[in-house]
Amino acid sequence: MCIFSSRNLGFNELENVPVEVGELLNLESLSLERNNLIGLPSTISSLRNLRFLNLRQNNITSINVGDFSRLTLLTNLNLDGNPLMDPVFGSLKKNGQVKM
Repeated sequence: MCIFSSRNLGFNELENVPVEVGELLNLESLSLERNNLIGLPSTISSLRNLRFLNLRQNNITSINVGDFSRLTLLTNLNLDGNPLMDPVFGSLKKNGQVKM
């Protein structure tokens, strides 16, 4: 069991997030800004306590919205600076739930 509530993995030139991220069950804040990510593993949906997710300035073109539907406590999702092509996030942006 993970006792971490916050992880900052920004500025590490990561190209992917290991599937094991889903084992960090107590995680409330995860910053992955300014890496080289193109997507996220589906195990991200296991982070039920996640409130803040910073994915700013990566290379993410699409995200499986279904993975985020289980993150009911997520209040801050920053996707600013990604070449997202998924129009689903447009409605979330209008509601202030997603920063793009």
